[in-house]
Amino acid sequence: MAGTTDTGVNCVASGTLVVASASGGPLGFVRSGGPRPTGWLLAPGSTDDLHATLLSALAHPEEFARRGRNARDFVVQHYSWRTIADRYAQMYDRVQTSARAWRPRPRAAGPGPSRSTPSGRCGNHS
Repeated sequence: MAGTTDTGVNCVASGTLVVASASGGPLGFVRSGGPRPTGWLLAPGSTDDLHATLLSALAHPEEFARRGRNARDFVVQHYSWRTIADRYAQMYDRVQTSARAWRPRPRAAGPGPSRSTPSGRCGNHS
């Protein structure tokens, strides 16, 4: 599996079970343990871990299926368009509220802008 979250999330959403390296994007959506594991995370670069995990997954089809269902449920709950749109709306509301509350600080008295150039701007402007 590629190390990007989008690829992994798309795989899981389509029902493809994920066996991935425990680094990068998969850490955001693959859970090896706990009450609702969503796939298997392997020690990065360990071919022995990959071999053992694949053998175990193939030897226990009920666990394979359970993790697949858990993974699909997780993606639907956390990565659906509705969920993402709601997160963006909440973020937008927080920014808008903060912007309304923000007031620029008054400038301290002192010299005005530099007039070292004819336009008062830096650089060579004709």
